[in-house]
Amino acid sequence: MDHATENAENAGVVAAPADTAAVDQGPGFTEADTIHITADAAENIVELAKEYGEEGWGLRFGLTGGGCSGYKYVLEFEESAADDDLVFGQGEVRVFVSREHMAKLKNSTIGWKDDMMAAGFEIENPQAKRPCGCGASVDF
Repeated sequence: MDHATENAENAGVVAAPADTAAVDQGPGFTEADTIHITADAAENIVELAKEYGEEGWGLRFGLTGGGCSGYKYVLEFEESAADDDLVFGQGEVRVFVSREHMAKLKNSTIGWKDDMMAAGFEIENPQAKRPCGCGASVDF
């Protein structure tokens, strides 16, 4: 096991390996880039999918225009990946990311926050230059 993998596992983050199919990487990212999912987030993805009757579906992770900083994250269940998607996974969890969005989302970590104020997904994105104060939108 290499040190990066060991450090990620020690931090409770599981690197989600790319699908085994040959991938034609787009501009701004490489085969080494991935999406990380914390163990808490993976557990909650599975539970939420069951709750919404979408068990076995994947989680779309993307971007849309809007919010005070320019972009908002998209996290929603989809039955299957689109033709141009990269698929990342951990156990039962599959995450679909459009190649178009991957340059802005590469090496992000999808985590789960659960405190007295709120519970929900929390995104740590190394490409984000200016996240808004409320955490709902981001600028690149």
